[in-house]
Amino acid sequence: MTRTHTRTAPAPIDVPQLRQLSREGLSASQIVDRLESLTGHRYSVTAVIRRQRGAGIPRTTVQHARAIPWRLRPEHMWTHWARMLRAASREGAGRPLTKTDARALTAFRKMLDDHDAVVYYDRDTTRGWWLLPRRAGVDLGLIREPTDGVPNGRRYFLPEE
Repeated sequence: MTRTHTRTAPAPIDVPQLRQLSREGLSASQIVDRLESLTGHRYSVTAVIRRQRGAGIPRTTVQHARAIPWRLRPEHMWTHWARMLRAASREGAGRPLTKTDARALTAFRKMLDDHDAVVYYDRDTTRGWWLLPRRAGVDLGLIREPTDGVPNGRRYFLPEE
């Protein structure tokens, strides 16, 4: 006797519900978790993204090209510095931050303000991330505004927390 396993596929993702969750600023993986708690069905991240695209729902992720204008080496992608710049980018886009990220970003900004510094990235160094003196009227955010050539000012860094 052969056994056949019949597995019922979950119901299609409800577009109005998906639209509401997207408006709340949730990422695709957060939407998957929320849908599971609401419906009892576990959808894949890919299914959520495809349903969003099919329904014309704008991306829920924030593009961080302005906050991190450099091409990062893989080992520098998830350092504290990169995470804080992405958190600032999400905050600037009006996306919610976790309490942990909000506290860490506040401390990061305070550290930069205390040293009157901005973040600079040099992929050709092992460390990658550096602090540089803020240039009055030029470096208005958290990063050294990209220019052609080598940054002026002496590089320095503080230990990561």
